[in-house]
Amino acid sequence: MMSRTYITLMFSSEGAAPSSVIKKLESIGFSRIESISGMKNIVYEWERKATLKDTLELADRVQNALKGLHVTYTLNTVNEDETFLKSV
Repeated sequence: MMSRTYITLMFSSEGAAPSSVIKKLESIGFSRIESISGMKNIVYEWERKATLKDTLELADRVQNALKGLHVTYTLNTVNEDETFLKSV
């Protein structure tokens, strides 16, 4: 069983360039999903089912990576066996 954490970003015209934000996220393990467009095109893929603790630790890493870039975001983690989203 595996989990995925999707990030939804909202950029500011006064903040960092979107390409810089994506590079920051890629540096902490996120990847782009090239085959789709829309809100869910950046994902962190877990090698196991993510726990709440795992998700919170990832949220801390995202906050540290995006600090000062004037980006608003939400994280949603989905487990393969679940049909609902857990938001952090």
